Amino acid sequence: MKGRLQLYRFGTISALILAFVGCAYPQAIENSAVVNWQNYRDKESKVVFSMPKMPILITEADGCLSQTTKIYGSYAKGTAYVVRITKKLSGTWFCQEKKEFGRESFENRAAELKQGKSGFREDENRKSGPDEINLIAPDKIIRLVFDSRNDRWFELEAVNADAGKPVVDKFLASLSTDKKARGVEIGEGSPVTLGDFTETESVAVSPPVNKTAPELKTANDETMVPLKIVLKSRANYTDAARTSKVQGRVQLRVTFAANGGITDVSVISGLAEGLTEQAIAAARKILFIPPSRNGIKYSVTKPVEYSFTIY
Repeated sequence: MKGRLQLYRFGTISALILAFVGCAYPQAIENSAVVNWQNYRDKESKVVFSMPKMPILITEADGCLSQTTKIYGSYAKGTAYVVRITKKLSGTWFCQEKKEFGRESFENRAAELKQGKSGFREDENRKSGPDEINLIAPDKIIRLVFDSRNDRWFELEAVNADAGKPVVDKFLASLSTDKKARGVEIGEGSPVTLGDFTETESVAVSPPVNKTAPELKTANDETMVPLKIVLKSRANYTDAARTSKVQGRVQLRVTFAANGGITDVSVISGLAEGLTEQAIAAARKILFIPPSRNGIKYSVTKPVEYSFTIY
């Protein structure tokens, strides 16, 4: 990237040991980066949007809704930024009730968000219409845009964000479908969620941006905000595991760092035929908001589980 400097901090994940077979899975990954807002481009969709760092990429498909979605996510300074690109899914799918993809799918998505537990309502400060719906909740802001020409829609979501904050407004307005728009090619995206670059992992970063996030008062009158998982992708099944009919659960121990990045991932129990490695790869791409105590973020290690079932 000409004229720009990005600093990456390299971390080495401790050896991952399967207790029941004694196998190790050493990994050296990039787990943090300097916040550097710039345009990124999805080459396939010809869509450009702004992100603070190279985002992770998660792909989901729902045959019964006839749709497939690319999900991009990035973290910076207490806020998670998510972009979803949803379009029609081709192919034959066996469903009790299959829905066709189109504007109704877009409208159903907006209605689903409004009826959910997040408390979304239409944002009075942003205009909504048939092709654009702006929603706001106590700790989230979403902009939905329907692209009638290409029969698809986009979602730009800021989690743990203050409404009206310039950086958030810039992100929400950054979407461009202009074929001439340029940006850094995302490709497969970052293999791991990138936290904010700091000199040492132990140094706490600035307090959360959002002042209205759910809070929990302790007996000592401390303000506690728990870890919030924003995105968690499914772990992929391997062909070898399907052939060998391997199924079950992979249990991991994951460290969610105070800077918003995934650092250590260790194995509690794993599976053969590459399933443990797939679970590790998925865990490294979890997008989250770090927990905080009295406005200071801190690291926490928690168990994370992935299930593999042959249907």
